[in-house]
Amino acid sequence: SGTFAFVITSENDAPSISFNNGLTLLEGASSTISSNLITATDPDNTNAEILFDFVSFVASGNLYLSGNSVSVSDNFTQSDLNSWLLSYTHDDSETTSDAFVVTITDSIAAVSSNVTFAITVTPVNEAPVISGTPGLSVTAGASYSFTPSVADVDSGDSCTYSMSGAPSTITLTGTTISGTPVNANVGTHTIVVT
Repeated sequence: SGTFAFVITSENDAPSISFNNGLTLLEGASSTISSNLITATDPDNTNAEILFDFVSFVASGNLYLSGNSVSVSDNFTQSDLNSWLLSYTHDDSETTSDAFVVTITDSIAAVSSNVTFAITVTPVNEAPVISGTPGLSVTAGASYSFTPSVADVDSGDSCTYSMSGAPSTITLTGTTISGTPVNANVGTHTIVVT
């Protein structure tokens, strides 16, 4: 008879997601993506050994790791998330969502299935922009008319216009400033359209 040592080693478990809450932020804003939003665990590895590899990348913003721009060929670790080193900046477009997809790998190359991290963007109502080149002088008794261009990046918004500083003979109808000034109106007037 003989005695021998028989060793049984544990198998390598793939990392798994403990929770994935996604991110919500305002249009054009920046926010940290930390372990309170997404966390992976692995009983066989440390947080520094849990690696998030991009499968697909954000389309309406940018990701940063320790302040440096990240690309789809980069990765980050659970330690990075725990240390609040990953951040997202929305590109200020009118999009209301974004996302990236990762797989999670451990130091022995056990890989999780794809994990989607959803980003919800809350729209911000941006002020319309009034532009154009108005005539800067008119002779009393002559008619005046100017229609500025108005652009509003927020689709579906209706705009209300007001004017101040104009003599009573110059009015605003819709977006058109018009009228016929009289001699009592002679002078410089600062007209503000909002």
